[in-house]
Amino acid sequence: MNYYEILEIPQNASNSEIEHAYKKLTRLIYNDEVDKRGKVSDYYISIRDAYIFLSDPVKRAKYDLELEHSWKK
Repeated sequence: MNYYEILEIPQNASNSEIEHAYKKLTRLIYNDEVDKRGKVSDYYISIRDAYIFLSDPVKRAKYDLELEHSWKK
C-alpha cells in the first residue's frame, strides 16, 4: 500500500488536504489503537509515516519519483 492510499487521498492532493486526512484518520483510530501499555498499532505508525513523507515537499517529490519508477516496471 502506498502513502496516498494510507491517507485515502489522491496523488495530487494539496498540503491542506494531506493535513486534513492525517488529522481525520488519527482522531478516528488513535484512542482505539493504543493498548493499555501505551503502544500504538502498526496502522497508526503507517499513517504517521505517510504524513511525514507527504507533508514535506522534498520527501514527497522523491517518493512520487519512486512511485512512478515502480509503476513502469
